[in-house]
Amino acid sequence: MYEALQWDSPAQPGKEGTLMNVRPARGTRGFLLRSVDGTYFFRIYGADRSFRDYALQHSDLEIEIVDDEATFYEDDEHPKLDHSPQTLGIA
Repeated sequence: MYEALQWDSPAQPGKEGTLMNVRPARGTRGFLLRSVDGTYFFRIYGADRSFRDYALQHSDLEIEIVDDEATFYEDDEHPKLDHSPQTLGIA
């Protein structure tokens, strides 16, 4: 379900008056990716392997990790979330 909204945001100079389609994101499955410049974005793949990338602007987005490869590595100073030890070749 889309809703058309007029976008007037002082945080986005040059975007005043832009018409945008808006739809709820809840329940959408995609990938949190990091670009070569270190910024993160959200990617949704279509059935035909096409994709659409979304800039992350949400400041406190709740996520659920469903990736079997995702592994927490914890120590006192530098906790990390990465691939499994087997994938990283450290197991």
